[in-house]
Amino acid sequence: MTDGLIGAAKRAPNTTAVVCGGRALTYAELAHEVERLASRLSGRRRVAVILRNDPELLTVVLAGIRAGATVMVLDPAWPAETRNQILDAHAPDLLIADATDIPGIENAVQQPSANAQFLMGFTSGTTGTPKAFVRTQASWQATFAAAGREFGDLAGSGELAPGPLCHSLTLYAAIETLEAGGTIYLQPHFDAAACVDILRDGRVRSIACVPSMLDLLCAAAITPVDTPFAIVCAGAKLSAGLRKIIATTFPAARVFEYYGASELSFISVAHPDDQPPPDSVGRAFDSVKLAVRRDDGANAAVGEVGTVWVQSPMISDGYVGPTDDSGFRQIDGWATVGDRGHLDAAGFLYLAGRENEMLISGGLNIYPQEIESVLAGVPGVTAVAVIGIADARWGQVVGAVVEGTCTQADLMAACERTLARAKLPRRWFRIADMPRTTSGKIARAKLTEMLPSLETLS
Repeated sequence: MTDGLIGAAKRAPNTTAVVCGGRALTYAELAHEVERLASRLSGRRRVAVILRNDPELLTVVLAGIRAGATVMVLDPAWPAETRNQILDAHAPDLLIADATDIPGIENAVQQPSANAQFLMGFTSGTTGTPKAFVRTQASWQATFAAAGREFGDLAGSGELAPGPLCHSLTLYAAIETLEAGGTIYLQPHFDAAACVDILRDGRVRSIACVPSMLDLLCAAAITPVDTPFAIVCAGAKLSAGLRKIIATTFPAARVFEYYGASELSFISVAHPDDQPPPDSVGRAFDSVKLAVRRDDGANAAVGEVGTVWVQSPMISDGYVGPTDDSGFRQIDGWATVGDRGHLDAAGFLYLAGRENEMLISGGLNIYPQEIESVLAGVPGVTAVAVIGIADARWGQVVGAVVEGTCTQADLMAACERTLARAKLPRRWFRIADMPRTTSGKIARAKLTEMLPSLETLS
């Protein structure tokens, strides 16, 4: 990888490659800096990077990749204790927290193989301690190709990726765009109003983001934005309510919602041309085979909840270092991260939740996402999380934490129309602002800690 970037610099050196805040780099400038830094990082096995979200961070990551190192992009929001645990567990040859940390000695750069591990990413385990996974160059090259067939030539134009580069969604969007010769627009910190301006003036053909960002973008757009562009969204299921708001705020936008995992890449896609059922996460992504299996390994029947398994050329090499025995695993060329779901007769996938999020009430297995999808469709709901609450009689009861203006009566009515009685929430809470991780996902562990202080929803 990075050959596409270097090639683009030769073909169109004055084309803008990266824009972030008030800074911009042409392809000639970016390629020169990547080549210069790669010679200084050559020979390093692992390079850890913890820098602010700007072109310097992206340049160092690209240089490490070109030098053949495995690059570890650390999250600056991690507590010092977490960061130190990661560094102790994975022992990088070099930690770059400032430009002065980059060595001054230059060495010859050797081209890494397609099977070289170029990226160590991190995903939270059940304990909250990040687990490390590694990806090969070949797995991302396969991902670039599949995304091109699924989304069209978005990467070769302008793309807005306003999230932090320490998260795989943003980092992938940036590198994919640069490998295709497009212009990537980043942000030092997420600024919804600035994003709306970029989308409105037609500088980009797509935006890669999570639903919580889209919610804020819609709120920041004072008037509808009728510029055509693609929304490529992942990280959580888009609610029916947010989809309606998006359609009103960005009437010319095409929404591609995909389901994926850092360890597996793309899994399924709700493509706008497919007219997927609103509760599904679409059909299998290009080059992906999907299977839903029972706990005994047999294929689940249509509509039967089981573990989602994936076969594709985009799968990572798995975890390295300490793990909590949950998440990613492989059997006979198939892989899973433990997500549960079911397929319908047409091959559309529906998620029920992670295996470690399942709650057991009165001996019945209950998956939060099934309940959350119902609640998210109620008018006035802006965010919702379903969690298990310890109960002496039932083991656990279903609790629902809701952000928005709806009433308990409205929520319960929606549940009673759709869900079995055992899945109906017994405890209801209102929250002003749902706690989220830096990647925009609901921070369930934090939410559970907050329960005693939350207002009871009536």
